[in-house]
Amino acid sequence: MSTPGLGRIWRGHEDEKDISGTAPCAEPLVPKVRSDNDGLPLDYVVLDTETTGLNSGSDRIIEIGAVKVRGRVVVDRFSVLVNPGRPLSGKIVELTGMTDSMLADQPPIKDVLPKFVRWIGDDVLVGHNLKFDMGFLGEEADRNGIDFPGPACIDTLQMSRAMFPQERHHRLKDLIQRFGIADAEEHRALSDAIQTQQCFEWMRQYVSQLGGTFATRKQDNTYTSRITNTTQADNTRTAGETRHFGGHDQHRARNPQPIGKCIVENDTPWQSAYVSKPAEHQNLFTRFLPNDEIWVSLTHGRIQTGKYKGYPTIDVWIDGEFAGSLTANETAKHYDHVPDEGGISYAHFRIDKKSGNYQLRVSFPYSDHKTDLTKLLERQPTSQPQTPTED
Repeated sequence: MSTPGLGRIWRGHEDEKDISGTAPCAEPLVPKVRSDNDGLPLDYVVLDTETTGLNSGSDRIIEIGAVKVRGRVVVDRFSVLVNPGRPLSGKIVELTGMTDSMLADQPPIKDVLPKFVRWIGDDVLVGHNLKFDMGFLGEEADRNGIDFPGPACIDTLQMSRAMFPQERHHRLKDLIQRFGIADAEEHRALSDAIQTQQCFEWMRQYVSQLGGTFATRKQDNTYTSRITNTTQADNTRTAGETRHFGGHDQHRARNPQPIGKCIVENDTPWQSAYVSKPAEHQNLFTRFLPNDEIWVSLTHGRIQTGKYKGYPTIDVWIDGEFAGSLTANETAKHYDHVPDEGGISYAHFRIDKKSGNYQLRVSFPYSDHKTDLTKLLERQPTSQPQTPTED
């Protein structure tokens, strides 16, 4: 049976967002590759490029980064800087951290691209907004008389759009934050390729956990895909067994649902906010496993210490126990989402790579404005939330 809200996945380019000057990704017959039961390849290459601008006709590649995957494990890396033969703009220097002096002694693309083509071999290519990278690689190949065969392509941007159509944004930085992979995109080719590979495997595992597969088919010389559900999981889920990332009707919270109105509705674009000072709540957080999703209660409170002492905040509660508060900045974005009487939402854990501590991210409706907290200093905070009682 089809999984609700999930549609086409395999495309080598982004259909709905045109970038001037880029060429569509070639989509040849998919070679015979080892596939897992979910229909996705076990062996593939993930690539990313950094460029002098957005137009593949007039701009140039300045960095190529890629990882080679065998059996879903990274086994090799390709990383090279490229001399574009022109100075970088201030915007690119600021974005990537690269400078003209870093590129001055690097090889030109005509020397780099043939080596990269040989390194790829016949592998399927995976990338995020792959139309952009393939457009640049194709233009550079044409300019320099290099044979660049069009490989089969999988675009993680298209995967995310198909799997999570209710989300407003599907940039790489949105995915790595949404999936708990990292806090920020580095805008360097190799690190972005590594993060893209992690996003690809995260989405593969997510669909597999829902009992789904990626079914590909050929149509007009183009490979498209749908996600099919191979179990009866949708029919057997109870009201409390739904999961956050697949659309808000597919949560699987690991704790009882508290009393209150859920602030994240089924059709609401959402974003997550960190709970501050997680080190103070590790005894509570570590009752759960990494990546677990849970119910939390939300109330209005006051910041107790620091620069913003006395300012309004949003307090977070897990099963009736205080689990921390939002920072002033996050509170300003989401204060109005929490009713005066309090509300409930979903949250999930991730592990901070530096400290090893659990961090808690709470789901809120998407917000593009901030409340002036100084105008709320006289408002009374909400009392402690109610918790379910046993009959």
